[in-house]
Amino acid sequence: MSVPFPNEQVTLPHHHGTSTIDQSSQSLCNFDDASLLSQVDLPLFSGSILEFQEFWERFSILIGNKSHIDDATKFPLLKSSLKERALHCIQGLPITYANYHIAVDILRTHFDDRVTTRHVLFTKLASLPACDSAGKQLQVLYKQMYAQIRQFCTYEDDSREYGLGAILLNKLPRHVRSRIYDKTKNQANLTPTALIQLLTDIVRKETTLREMEF
Repeated sequence: MSVPFPNEQVTLPHHHGTSTIDQSSQSLCNFDDASLLSQVDLPLFSGSILEFQEFWERFSILIGNKSHIDDATKFPLLKSSLKERALHCIQGLPITYANYHIAVDILRTHFDDRVTTRHVLFTKLASLPACDSAGKQLQVLYKQMYAQIRQFCTYEDDSREYGLGAILLNKLPRHVRSRIYDKTKNQANLTPTALIQLLTDIVRKETTLREMEF
């Protein structure tokens, strides 16, 4: 079968006349899409429940939400983005048009669990190592605490999490806790969000003073 040249138009019969379709341009468009897809740097997901939201948002932007990519093409791209436990969840599904949505449902069932994610984040925050008494590791602890509190609050309103706030406060050096007590007039009950706001101000000032010394 002959293939039309790039500018050749193919005339198809129609009940009320003729309709022309530039088949070669359409083929070139599909070819370009396939070439671009092969160059896309897809995110990888191995099964950590804390990483699923970020993975799925990135995959959706790059592939999942593209209406011009059919599901039969999306499925192998999805499988190529998975490894280890995540891949095992959908390993037995044949790569077909219909199975793409089944695979997505399976992944969401296993890894898009807000209650479990909240519990894992709570445990990670509570398990953060305490800072040394001199505060040499304060910057490291602050960055870990800040990132995890922000992530925790995307899953849970922390307005009643005074217990977690107290746990985190006790991980700080005594001189930092003293400054926080001064700022809050000895207020003992702090949520994680309120604590990290106060700690952010303290860390920034200490960083500025340290830089001025050099």
